[in-house]
Amino acid sequence: MPILVLKRGLSEADHSRLLSSGASDVLPITASPAWLRLRVMSMCRHAAPPTQETQRFVCGPLTVDAGRWEAWMDGHEIALTRSEFSLLLTLVRDPSRVVTRPELARAISSRGNVKAVEAHISRLRRKVLAVNDSRFIEPVRGVGYRLGKLQPGQKVG
Repeated sequence: MPILVLKRGLSEADHSRLLSSGASDVLPITASPAWLRLRVMSMCRHAAPPTQETQRFVCGPLTVDAGRWEAWMDGHEIALTRSEFSLLLTLVRDPSRVVTRPELARAISSRGNVKAVEAHISRLRRKVLAVNDSRFIEPVRGVGYRLGKLQPGQKVG
């Protein structure tokens, strides 16, 4: 969401500080209404489009809500870290495909660190196993991981 800051007595240091702290644009409070309207229109034009992260994926007993960052197995919520959720979301987006370890590393921003992927996958598998006695995240030797023992995923909503 764009943030426009109007400030009285705007110095160059104020301007820099506000932009570096997250403001999309900074204008002096004395800006004319026409200038303000043009800046708002420009910000709206350049704002990021709505993300596709408002999707819910259902794969058998597994449900992943990308917009709410929540996952459930058999109706029980699974408490996941951000990295674990990102890995699960990457797998569930195309459950019939084997996702390579480098792809999974990019999903958690580990810069190709396969060991980090292995550690997060291990924790994710343990958490899911505690809720449902199924080993649905299957390793594919020498390649990566895929979802197994679940029906192909479908986008809902």
